[in-house]
Amino acid sequence: MTIGAEIAFDETRFRTTDPGRVVATAAGELFARTFGEIHYLSRDEYYNESLEWVPLAYEAGDSFGYLQERAEGGCLITWQSAVREAEYCPWLTSTSTSGFRVASEPITEWWIRVTDDAGSELGWLLIEPSTVDLLQRAF
Repeated sequence: MTIGAEIAFDETRFRTTDPGRVVATAAGELFARTFGEIHYLSRDEYYNESLEWVPLAYEAGDSFGYLQERAEGGCLITWQSAVREAEYCPWLTSTSTSGFRVASEPITEWWIRVTDDAGSELGWLLIEPSTVDLLQRAF
């Protein structure tokens, strides 16, 4: 691999190394789907369409583990010992009226599986500002 060359990759992983914490400042409801008491969320399980979105009622003072942000305002959380995907995470907005206080942000890693020009796997690369300059992605 040449320094300054574009990197081709065919898979990506986000890994939470230290979960954050959010605290509800008012009672409310989140819509979420539950993956269970897991330590690894596979691609197949994440895209499993049979998992239902259900309302989760919470009270002021309830605390959630904040694992990572997902697309379009969603996030992965832990609540009552289970990993869940919340459809919308109000604390991701910049307003102070979200009904949540972010006690700590999650620490995550982004890994990509690097491939050569023929599409063969070369290995996994941790994306960090010191190792990779992020450019516009091409599809």
